[in-house]
Amino acid sequence: MRATLILILLVGSSAMLPAADRPASDREVVPSAKELLRLGGIDAEAWARFQDGHPWSEPEQETLQKIMLRLAQLPIDDVERLASTTVDWERLTSDPSAYRGDIVRLRGRVRALTVRRLPEPMARRFELNAYYRVEMELDETGQPVVVFARTVPRAWRAGGSIDAPGGAWAMFVKLGADDGSDQTPVFTASRVASYSEDQLLGRLGMDVGLMDDLADRRPIRGEERECFYQALAAVGRAREGELRKAAAARLARQGADRDSVAPLFNDPADQRGKLVMLSGTARRVLKIRVDDPDVRRRFGIDHYYEIYLYTDDSQGNPVVFCTRHLPKDMPTGEGPNYGEAASVAGFFLKSWAYPSGQTYQPDEDGRPGAFQLAPLLVGRDVAWRPTNPPNRSPFWGAAIGIAFVLVLFAIWFWLLRAGRASRTGPRRAPGLSEIPNDAADSNDSAGRAGVFLDFPRSKKNNSSGS
Repeated sequence: MRATLILILLVGSSAMLPAADRPASDREVVPSAKELLRLGGIDAEAWARFQDGHPWSEPEQETLQKIMLRLAQLPIDDVERLASTTVDWERLTSDPSAYRGDIVRLRGRVRALTVRRLPEPMARRFELNAYYRVEMELDETGQPVVVFARTVPRAWRAGGSIDAPGGAWAMFVKLGADDGSDQTPVFTASRVASYSEDQLLGRLGMDVGLMDDLADRRPIRGEERECFYQALAAVGRAREGELRKAAAARLARQGADRDSVAPLFNDPADQRGKLVMLSGTARRVLKIRVDDPDVRRRFGIDHYYEIYLYTDDSQGNPVVFCTRHLPKDMPTGEGPNYGEAASVAGFFLKSWAYPSGQTYQPDEDGRPGAFQLAPLLVGRDVAWRPTNPPNRSPFWGAAIGIAFVLVLFAIWFWLLRAGRASRTGPRRAPGLSEIPNDAADSNDSAGRAGVFLDFPRSKKNNSSGS
């Protein structure tokens, strides 16, 4: 049974192509965010409950929870396509009704977070015990905003002062954060993302809070799909060699010469998001096609590669790297005759349980066998050390063969002439003296040593790249 991540990661998604890629006559009218929410029961009457510049009322709180729930149910692809790229903050504060219900992309620094508990009846209705009030200061403009969200990164859930980079795809609802005395824009979102400066993945634009929900020693779940593809997209934004350089610098600080795979197998929760560099033999390298329209549209990913790497300390178990690119001419394949020496730098995601041909066999009662466990990482900067010499063109192969035959013929002809000369004796021209025997022997030895003797005696490849 051939197991690949793409088969496990597939979930239902819209097959709609971007409008820009379609003929004008075939383009569908994309509904607004308000229209999508109206299908979920949030109509014009519900929007009219929001009163700018007034304290929050109970009807407003009810509608806020409905909007957060509906946003959480919308595919992220639809949310992103509906988002505005720019906001006229002056107009928003002077005419908030013109922006109410619009989705915008917020990026900035999270300054503080407050945990809000829901009354028990509302908690049951909205399947939520608590939500979060997040204060942000936006990049570029410095505009302060408040975002109410159902989910935030685990590291923030205790609340209090934070001062960390974050962001959200958020919908504008009203002006006036709490008591209505200020003009702070208030938004709501399904989640607030963390772009932690302490992690290279965060600096590369991944919401590292998505790793909170990864489950070790289990197959890839639908809830983990977004995390996987965001990580794959983030490493694609890294500069060439950046991951290897960062991993080498960390090893130097630790006084180590290489990373061990033992923590990845034995303590996966504490290794989440860690950058490692591993070397070994790739016994399986597969190209995985990505057919999901939303992944292609959002991240520009139409394929990636799975590298099953066996290291010196993995005890015969693979470490699985997913990478968007392979070195030029590196072959893909699998099986007993396939093996390529490689090293890869990448970020650890989780302990992945997957069915393999060796472990996933039915038992005596016909029940599926155990899954195989492997550390799952996303990486780039694959360094490949070819084990076979590069293929030469047919022309040069034929030319070398002909040259070799000519050399052999020349040697044979020279030996034949030398043999005849030894039987008939040297011929000297009249008047020339005979060459001394010691000088003749010396010259003959030098000639043989330089031309005939110094051939390689082993077929082992001793090149520096082996």
